[in-house]
Amino acid sequence: AARAFCASLQISILRAPSVDAFLAARRAHPESPLLVTGALETWSLRDWGPERLRSLDVEVPLEMSRGGADYRDAFRDDLPGGKTHAHRELGARAFVAGHPSSLRGFVDTFLSPDAKEYDTVAYLAQHDLLSRVPELDEACGGLPLPMIGEDPDGGDGDGDPSGRGDDDETKTKTSATTRVSRGEQKKKTIRRNAWLGPRGTVTPLHRDPYHNFLCQAWGTKRFLLYPNSDVAHMDVFPKHSLLRNTSRIDPERLDEEEYAEKHVSFAKAAAARGARVDVRAGEALFMPAGTWHHVRATTPSFSVSYWW
Repeated sequence: AARAFCASLQISILRAPSVDAFLAARRAHPESPLLVTGALETWSLRDWGPERLRSLDVEVPLEMSRGGADYRDAFRDDLPGGKTHAHRELGARAFVAGHPSSLRGFVDTFLSPDAKEYDTVAYLAQHDLLSRVPELDEACGGLPLPMIGEDPDGGDGDGDPSGRGDDDETKTKTSATTRVSRGEQKKKTIRRNAWLGPRGTVTPLHRDPYHNFLCQAWGTKRFLLYPNSDVAHMDVFPKHSLLRNTSRIDPERLDEEEYAEKHVSFAKAAAARGARVDVRAGEALFMPAGTWHHVRATTPSFSVSYWW
């Protein structure tokens, strides 16, 4: 289920691990992601396919993108002539966040078996849909993996909650928090978000300041992963920018000779450190805080991420 295009970033595969086995793997390779298999086979949320989701009467905020655009197009401030995405919405490349839609309309248009393919792609991204819908919250059943919220050292990454993160100025989505007890004196705040969309949805290369467990209810997502320590090669947006946790680089284009030559530093780092992981239905990917990751849905997909 996991394949690395280099050898140095180790991706361990753990089948239905105990909490102790998970923590031991974390201690052995603190910068490395972990793929967990065989632990979500009875997760009831996996039964909520498109046909059941369309029965829910709820409005959701969608990201709408065209021409390969992503959230960088909405928040970047370094376009020529001071232009922003608002000046480009009539062009071939455009991105809009927070577009309101009924969940049924979204599913029927983009996720049903007979849905057409459009130039515009819609994505329900980083939204706590489960807390808004009691049926989904019940199906999720609290924490689907017992190791969510656990960490051997309790440390956080040094990413920034910006771009599509928790910055107060970019609240086009919501993020719920729950208090989860860990023994008598230890508590963790778990942040939960849903990700629902058709094949072809993309999240650009970025890092988050939280540990992240991405649980895949159905569909497949492809992750391109780089360790936090490779930040010098990431061509990150300026620290004053809302995109300060995001890279300008598209790692999917490194096989294009002209593009790779333009980003020599990153190409060298990617050849030495990057890894590719396909996360399939019933699997979960753990990413330590600060892990750089680019995500593409290779099929229609429904995932839930847990941050702490």
